[in-house]
Amino acid sequence: MLAGHRHNHYLSMMNYDAIVKYYEKLFGRENVSVLLYEQMCREPEAFALQLSGLLGSSMVDVMSLLGAARENAGPSQAYRRVSRFIPQVFMKRRDDQSFGKYEDELKALFAPGNAALAKRHKLPLEQYGYEV
Repeated sequence: MLAGHRHNHYLSMMNYDAIVKYYEKLFGRENVSVLLYEQMCREPEAFALQLSGLLGSSMVDVMSLLGAARENAGPSQAYRRVSRFIPQVFMKRRDDQSFGKYEDELKALFAPGNAALAKRHKLPLEQYGYEV
């Protein structure tokens, strides 16, 4: 059902494997790192260690920055501009019935790219609930 969907272009923009490949082509594979937001939330020490290694900074400094108070008062202006183009069916909550009818197709659409990205960057995507 999604294959011929008129919003398929917007779904392809969420194919992070393709986006990361583009950056690798521009900057070289050795200059591109992928860090997981989920790891930052669930395992801040491991995330800080990885990030500090990339930045050449101390883990203490990175942990201090990660622990600093942050506030997100709402959607960014860029998000508000882009969100109007994303079909509302894809923006609804996961437990919404309308999302459920597309769930298997969305998993099938993103799983191959997720698997390739996980392999290339040694990412534990499955551990964080990504389809691979």
